[in-house]
Amino acid sequence: LGGKGANQAVAAARVGARVALAARVGLLENGAAMVEQLKGEDVDTRAIATPAEEVPGEALLVVGAEDAENQIVTVAGSNGMLPLEQVEALELNGLRWLVAQQELPLQSIARAFERAHAAGVKTLLNAAPFRPGCEALLPHVDLLVVNALEAQALVTTLGGGAADPESLAQSLRAKGPAAVLVSLGADGLCWVDDQGTRRVPARKVKAVDTVGAGDTLVGALVTALAEG
Repeated sequence: LGGKGANQAVAAARVGARVALAARVGLLENGAAMVEQLKGEDVDTRAIATPAEEVPGEALLVVGAEDAENQIVTVAGSNGMLPLEQVEALELNGLRWLVAQQELPLQSIARAFERAHAAGVKTLLNAAPFRPGCEALLPHVDLLVVNALEAQALVTTLGGGAADPESLAQSLRAKGPAAVLVSLGADGLCWVDDQGTRRVPARKVKAVDTVGAGDTLVGALVTALAEG
């Protein structure tokens, strides 16, 4: 049922990670079902706030019939109101990675990442959906994951121009992250770290629906990194 953080948590859990999700899910409409579904996927939900009188986030999905590419309009709902008090209450001991995406308030993400680094926990930011101001998070990020459009939007915000994926990733890494992954859909991905730049091709498949593909990538990637 989504949204992005839930998708990423479920993807990681399905490939073997121990996952807890911190979020704010209003119980109006389908909020209670969203929390129950996460429990059924073996995601620890104890850090999810469930205000009774708020509406959870919603997304309107449009998928192309020919290429299965998607456009998504999101309404953050209760997740967009996740407060700093909830971030301060997060238990970080024993974590290897803290993952965030941008359906949350940016100041809450920044504080969560500050606390994570103080506790020796690595941070992954999926800068999606793109939001102006998110460039301020980059110094707090160990691994940045973006698609090509998000990478270009970030670089443009930072004063750069149009560029190829490798150059975009290199420009973003220069702003703080130890590593940057730019996903390219059917063209695979580009990875930049202190060892250099690598392109990884995608497996050729008949795409039916690409909604959640980026979230699945994040969940599988952070699980592999946690496993070494």
